Amino acid sequence: MKTLKSDIFYAMNEINDKYILEAAQCLEQKKESDISSQKKIKLFNESNAHSRKWLARVVTVMAVSIILFTTGGIANAATGGKLVQWINGLFFGIAKPSTSDEITTSYLRGTFSIDYSDLNAVVGDADYVFVGTVASEEGTVYKDAVTVETDDGKTREVSSPYTNYTVNVTKNIKGNLVTDTAIPIQKSGGLSEDGSQYFVYEGDELPVVGNEYIFFAYAQPDGSLLISGPVSNMSVSDNTSDIAPFSDSTEYSDIVDAYNNQVDSGRTRFTSSYEAK
Repeated sequence: MKTLKSDIFYAMNEINDKYILEAAQCLEQKKESDISSQKKIKLFNESNAHSRKWLARVVTVMAVSIILFTTGGIANAATGGKLVQWINGLFFGIAKPSTSDEITTSYLRGTFSIDYSDLNAVVGDADYVFVGTVASEEGTVYKDAVTVETDDGKTREVSSPYTNYTVNVTKNIKGNLVTDTAIPIQKSGGLSEDGSQYFVYEGDELPVVGNEYIFFAYAQPDGSLLISGPVSNMSVSDNTSDIAPFSDSTEYSDIVDAYNNQVDSGRTRFTSSYEAK
């Protein structure tokens, strides 16, 4: 009888241990499930926050595109109002969303009154075409502000970026700008006012200090020079390589040939204050 009671006691202990173990396993699984759910909620919230941030960037691209193509802004100022006819596409090649804080670049696309793939037309439309080395970058100014609505229902102002540079003219191809001192130019495009992204035309690039480019400039009514459009500066050398002079480059030869065969767009023209006397 003692043996039977002992066996029953041990059996009950084994059953209790089994239930305790199963209960502990259930609690552990619940804990892991709760942790997993918290991680999913965190990732969901982070994803939503990033999506809102990306949507805000898209809204900014839309606003800057509208400024560039539908107001008396960058492109119209460059070409006396004839350059831009309508918006063909809002933007192209906009950088994909990233979880990092890197600054992205948004490329703007439009339909123009000249064919920018035809260098004869590009040279013919510009007032001045010259080779120059970027001496300095003088900061960015913001113009043509418009009010836009963000994804959270609030409103804010978005402006077009214009980057200021000084350039030493090395060689005049079209026009006659001074070569004995650095002259200021203003480039359409640059860093957005909130510092989140760069705006440039598709096929264009922002000049780098120390590098040499062929510039296509438009004289403004006040005598200043605006560099604007999908082909507004063309790199011929950089400050990190030891290469042949610009005059030996294919780009320079192509532009000189285009100058000799230029097609005048017939737009209203002005004279730069930096014409050589």
